[in-house]
Amino acid sequence: WLNKRKKKMINPVIIHSSDLKSVCDFELTIPEKINGRYISFISIHGNPLYVQTPFVKFISQDTEHLTISADNDSINQLISELTEICVKIICQRSPEFFKGKCFNEDKIKSSFVSIINDDDKTLKFIKGNNFIAHDQFDYAVNDVHKDDNMIALIKVDNVTFTSGTMQLSLKIEQMKYYQEYKLDWCVNVKDKPDIDIDIKKIIDKEIEKQFSDDDVRLMFTA
Repeated sequence: WLNKRKKKMINPVIIHSSDLKSVCDFELTIPEKINGRYISFISIHGNPLYVQTPFVKFISQDTEHLTISADNDSINQLISELTEICVKIICQRSPEFFKGKCFNEDKIKSSFVSIINDDDKTLKFIKGNNFIAHDQFDYAVNDVHKDDNMIALIKVDNVTFTSGTMQLSLKIEQMKYYQEYKLDWCVNVKDKPDIDIDIKKIIDKEIEKQFSDDDVRLMFTA
């Protein structure tokens, strides 16, 4: 009989951004040197952590990155809360992280470099290896335009340490893109010129009902 090694079961933890404050089991590994940088991986009970964002505006993407607008209070709050959690953990364990040296929260917080670009108010994510983009009907999409609405599933991956600085590293694993309904999907206006109904308002109301915040939480799987 072959002696097969048992693989550890990985159970991804997926939470909505609004629930982040209720999570109290964050773990950071002791920084290890990888490709010239020291990296501390983030998890919950050893399982990867994913956060679903609120609605955000798409800006651009290439083969390796996707950029969203950070001119959004909810996104700024999400990044701020993640940073605050990491600061507290690193402060409590600073002798382990910094070879016996103790640092207070202010010192550690001042060393964090924001991942938000203050010049143009954008946030750039690394794409995960199995990145998926689809629309609200779960069809794969490639053609996304600037300022289109989207929701992202983000992997809270690690804190990267360089000389005197620290920075969060987030990966985007999935994107759900909300394209506008086309008017002619619902009614052929040319054939019925006497129709005096604001179709777009009706459709927007229907989208609002279909994609309430609670429903949206259940859309993603890691």
